[in-house]
Order: sequence, then structure tokens, then C-alpha cells
Amino acid sequence: MGNFKALVELFTENQSFLLIFLLALLLLFATAFILVFFVIRPLRRLFERARDVSMVLKPGQARPEPRDEIKFITETFQMLEADLKQKDRMLEELYEQERSRAESLERYTRHLLEHLPGGLLFFDAETVLKLLNPQATALLGVTPEQAGRKAAAIFADRTEGPRWLEWLGQALDEKKTVHEEEILLEGGQWLRVSTSLTSDPQGALLGCTFLFNDVTSFKAMAEQVNRQKNLAAMGEMVAGLAHEIRNPLGALKGFAGLLEKKIPAHDAKKRLAKDILKETDLLSHLVTEFLDFARPEARQGTAVQPSALLEEALQAVQESRKRSKVRLEKLIEKDLPVIQGDPTGLRQVFYNLLINAVEAMPGGGCLTVRAGLAPGGDGIRVDIEDEGRGIPPGDIPKIFIPFYSTKAQGTGLGLSIVHRIVTEHGGKIEAASQKGQGSVFKLFLPLAPGKGDHE
Repeated sequence: MGNFKALVELFTENQSFLLIFLLALLLLFATAFILVFFVIRPLRRLFERARDVSMVLKPGQARPEPRDEIKFITETFQMLEADLKQKDRMLEELYEQERSRAESLERYTRHLLEHLPGGLLFFDAETVLKLLNPQATALLGVTPEQAGRKAAAIFADRTEGPRWLEWLGQALDEKKTVHEEEILLEGGQWLRVSTSLTSDPQGALLGCTFLFNDVTSFKAMAEQVNRQKNLAAMGEMVAGLAHEIRNPLGALKGFAGLLEKKIPAHDAKKRLAKDILKETDLLSHLVTEFLDFARPEARQGTAVQPSALLEEALQAVQESRKRSKVRLEKLIEKDLPVIQGDPTGLRQVFYNLLINAVEAMPGGGCLTVRAGLAPGGDGIRVDIEDEGRGIPPGDIPKIFIPFYSTKAQGTGLGLSIVHRIVTEHGGKIEAASQKGQGSVFKLFLPLAPGKGDHE
């Protein structure tokens, strides 16, 4: 009892010490509470989560007991870190694989675009050019620098531009595509065009793709086949008709000649008889052309010098050339190799082309004749060029068709006969022209077998 009194007296005398002691005790309890609430409980929850993670990372293991929680949590997070690193490596490998696959696909797509046999243009839904390939540049002249421009600007200066814009409008506005439509370019080149629409996975329209191929040579071959068929059919008809005309025509010419001789010189009827003779001569010439056209000859091939035949043909048109004030420029190589052919037929080819060139320049101009060895060295090339009114692009494929002529008094057989003779000699002939800027006819005639040397 005495000790308790002493203790009370001590605390009574030292109230400040008591207050400090109580505050320290209160702080100790508060710290313990905070430690339990803010550290132990979260640590416990963290342990529970770590245990769940551990069960996922190591399925099938016994559920761990909470003995050394800090160590367990540390080990679990180390395991999680290792697993994340492994998955990161896997993701990097997948990324590299996908990147490599994307690069391969891009290379393949670029290779495919660059080596497509035809041209490709892609316009988006706003008619802006987004993609093209080198063949599109070669065929249409559309350059990569024009990517990003609208179709209206790209096709503005082209004569066939409205048709491209019409196809594009039909595709984007009406969802209507075209398949293998043909279009003629300014230079006489034929393209076969198809369009297709491109949409995203949701079905929204992305744009329109043009695919086109050069079918000029194909059309030329098809026209040549048709021409040969037509020639065969027409030849039989024309031959019979020409023979029927020639017989009475010969009698008419003979009677007109007798009348012209018997009519006195001062009689006005003598002029009429001369007119009859003139017209019968013209008609006889026409019948002869019909027969030449209808009766393909078996050409007697001999070794001939093309430059000599050209000179003879130039001499034959000299008077007509001078009357029309057409000057001549000759670029004929000396000592050209000989060719195998019919001199009469080849002379007719050169004459017909030369007289056509002169007649295309009634107001004068320059007639250019070039002849030399073909680039391949396997034949002779001859170019006959004028500065006349030119041939419309749409007419060029027709000029070798029998009876087609742009001349008011033409029979339409001259170029048909030229084409036939050149073909019979194993050669080729083609025409290039721009309206108002003249025309050029290009011939290729093969060398005589074993005659590659010069005479």
C-alpha cells in the first residue's frame, strides 16, 4: 500500500511525465493500427494475389501457406518478371515475323505492279490518283509526279480524256464497271480497258482501278486476217466484173478512135471524141487496177537493188513533184544490200507511196525519202514522209482496206495493192500520221537469203 501511494505521489508530482507517457502509449497504438491497416492488410492481399498468380504460372502445385509472405511475394514477382520477359521475347519474335511478312508482301506487290503486262491506275473515291505502275507511264504518259492530282486535271489535255472520266464517273457514282472496252489514243495506239471497284471490309467505297493493255498489234493482226478474207472474196467478184467491163470498153475505145480520126479538125465534135477517148483511158486504167488487185501474182523473185528501184520511182514522179512545188530530200544509204523480190511489184510500191505523198502536198512542201539497213540487219527499211494534211488517227487502221480512200477521185486500191505486194515479199508496212502535220509510211523488206553482202 505504501508503494502504491509512493507511485501516485510520483505521478502527481510529475504530471508532465505522465502526459508524455500516455501520448507515447497512444502513438504506439496508432502506429500499430496504421501498420495493421495500411501495411499488413495490403501485404496480406498482395500475398493472396501472388498466390493466385503463382497458381497460374505453376498450375497443379499445392496452394502455398502464408509462412514467409515477403519471400513468397518476392519469388512470385521474380517469376512474373521472368514470364513477362519471355512473353516480351515472344512478342518481339512475332513482331519480326509479321514485319518480315509485311515487307515480303510489299516487295511482292511492288514487283507485281512493276511487272504487270499492262498499265494500272487507282483513283480514290474523290477521283485523286493514288497509285500507278511503270506500264501506265509507258502507255499513257501519266507520271508518278502526277500522283495526288485529280483525274480531271490528269486527262484534261487528252483527246480521249472525256471517255476516261466517263468510265471513272460511272464506277464511282453508279457502281458501274466496264470490261475490255477499247479506246484509241492520239498516236493511233489502241488500249483495251477494264475497271473494278475497291471497298473496305465495312463495304465503304475506296476507289476505282483501271487496268489496260496495248492491243494495237493484236488489232493489226486481226485486221490483216479480215483484210485477207475480204481480199479473197472481193478478188473473185472484181475479177469477173473487170473482165465484163473491159470487153465493151475496148470496143467503145476503138469506135471513139475511129470517130476521132474521121471527124475534121475544125469540127467541134472532134473534141467530144477526144473526151470519150480520155475517159475510156481513165476507165481502162481503173479496170487494170481492179485486175491487179484481184489477181495476186506469183512473184518471180530475183535479187534486186532497192536504191535503184527507188531512183526509178522518184524519176517517174518528178514532173508531178515539180508541178506541185514539192522539194525532195533524199537520205538513201549507198550500196544497200540486195533484196529478193519482183522488181515490177516493188517499183509499183515505191511509185504509189511517192505519188500519194506528192498529192498530199498540193501547196508544196518537203518529200523526205530515207532508206537504209534495218536496225536488226536482217532487211531494208524505207521511210517515205510528207508534210501534207495528215491522216486522222481513226482512219489509219482503214487505209489499207480495199476501196477505202480519203481522196475525192481515189479508187481506194492503191494502198491495198501496196500492202499486198509488201506482204507477198515477206515485208511489213505501217503508217504514222498526225492530222495537219504530215504522214510517214515505213516499209521493211527482208534481205535475199544469203545476200547480206553489198553489191
